[in-house]
Amino acid sequence: MLAEVLVIFIVAIGLLYVLRTRKQLELLALQIRELRQHALHRISYSPAGGELAEDLAAATAEANDLGFTILGDYIEESPVRTTPTPMRWFVDARGTTFGWMAPFEVRGERTIVLVLMSHELATQTITSRAPAASSLTRPPFVAIHHVPTTASFADTVTKHRQFARLDDDTRGFVPVHTFDQLRHELERMRAKAIAWRETQPSDELLEADLRSLLGKQYGKLAGAMRRRLA
Repeated sequence: MLAEVLVIFIVAIGLLYVLRTRKQLELLALQIRELRQHALHRISYSPAGGELAEDLAAATAEANDLGFTILGDYIEESPVRTTPTPMRWFVDARGTTFGWMAPFEVRGERTIVLVLMSHELATQTITSRAPAASSLTRPPFVAIHHVPTTASFADTVTKHRQFARLDDDTRGFVPVHTFDQLRHELERMRAKAIAWRETQPSDELLEADLRSLLGKQYGKLAGAMRRRLA
């Protein structure tokens, strides 16, 4: 999950500066290919050390004040992106809102990425407080909402509750209370997303990914990317 956010942001930054040169187009194609491959692999987690303690002290205090329980720091790994990416996971008292936080720095500006999730058996709602970015096309059962990086932890939680309609008693949210339960829920929903991507016609999925990732640059870059990725 963290790797996806960071890679998506890197791709978005690349689009701001990419020139129509073979080397830069190849680099952009490599980033997109890696992101698409990453979306088809399971993610594993292993306990992290204490490297997040200082960076996340203030955000952790905010989480505690809001009634969240910290479930621990874990390193996210996949066969495609092997760079260690530690993140701190937490869950609310009801177990129906869980997520992670992690420091992120780009061009000298440091921010704390915050992602909240709520799952039903068939759907997933995500609220992301992260730098603006593009993404792969998403399955119809995944709804992602963005809030500004200036939003407080409390404001992000409030927005997430609104987006997910957590106060609607007719909704059937899946509760988690331990990291093992949380990991199982992440694996279940990721497997569902992988299965969706694998059933899409390859040409149509590539086109949808390019439209989503390239945004306003689609008309200029899609042809070059299509030739490299098809």
